[in-house]
Amino acid sequence: MVLSSLGVVAYLYERPPQVTNLQISAAEPPSPPVKPVLPTPPPPSVAPQPVELDDKIAEQRRAEFAEWTIYDIATKTSKPAYLKLNSIQKTAATRVTAQKKITIDPSLPSDISNPPEGTYEETQDVYDCGEKPESWIAESTYYSKTGEVIHHHKWSDPRYVDGMVKPTDIVPRSIAADARVIVCNKTLNTPLVSKQELTGDMKDLTSLASAANGEGEFYYKLGEFAEQRGGDNVDKNAIMIFKLNTDKLLADVYSESGKPAFGDVKYRTLIRLISFKCTESQFTSRKTEYYDDDRKLVDLAVADPAKPATWTEIVQQSPMALLRRITCGN
Repeated sequence: MVLSSLGVVAYLYERPPQVTNLQISAAEPPSPPVKPVLPTPPPPSVAPQPVELDDKIAEQRRAEFAEWTIYDIATKTSKPAYLKLNSIQKTAATRVTAQKKITIDPSLPSDISNPPEGTYEETQDVYDCGEKPESWIAESTYYSKTGEVIHHHKWSDPRYVDGMVKPTDIVPRSIAADARVIVCNKTLNTPLVSKQELTGDMKDLTSLASAANGEGEFYYKLGEFAEQRGGDNVDKNAIMIFKLNTDKLLADVYSESGKPAFGDVKYRTLIRLISFKCTESQFTSRKTEYYDDDRKLVDLAVADPAKPATWTEIVQQSPMALLRRITCGN
């Protein structure tokens, strides 16, 4: 088999030996032509597995969320901790990488000595989402309060960091532990709506009701999130959107101890992933997202799926009661 100058495959056959009449009786019979060897067809393409497809869809939905989003408050510094949702990616079967930003606590060990007040650190972290809670830092950059780079170090590409850095055990109820809950769960780390759905008149969402006090309008989407919480009778999920007429301070949502951390951060739209017990008049909020008027996700509050849910009685003749009726079909 040869390849011609035109890229066409040509097959060569063995040519029978030329013999004279005198040789015919003594010669071996000529060999038959060699059959062409056809090229082996390529193996059929393997369709993506459902889990892999879900991961890709989640990555696409996070892609437009390049802003820093508050997800926790550091106990010692009383400063917010941030995640960048579009940085969340799987690096292995049970490992996920994400970018995190925190304000440096001078009383704790760090890569630089005597960091100036207001120094903050951005890291490329890797989390093990398996049974053992641990993490690695693949890359770290320290910035001054004005945004100047003070120090930078890269240990490895996140995919190979376990060969360069020893893992750190994650302490329960820490910033790292709360980050791991989010980045290891697609339901929690994937925005409930697209930025397009939050534009103008919210025409891509279904109107539910007006707020009784006239502060805004409620909308909804029936939840596509099917996963259930262990031990709880979760029947149906829905997404509730509350679009305010004016901005509100994010600090007013939280307790007095947490208010200083949010400063003057404002939100205009509140979105919740709600689970209903359709056999009872109860709901639980699994996740709440706060967006500003520019459709930036400024804050993300989640309930740890590994812990028992907190169920709340539904007030009758309320938007929540109406959404339960629509969702549960009764």
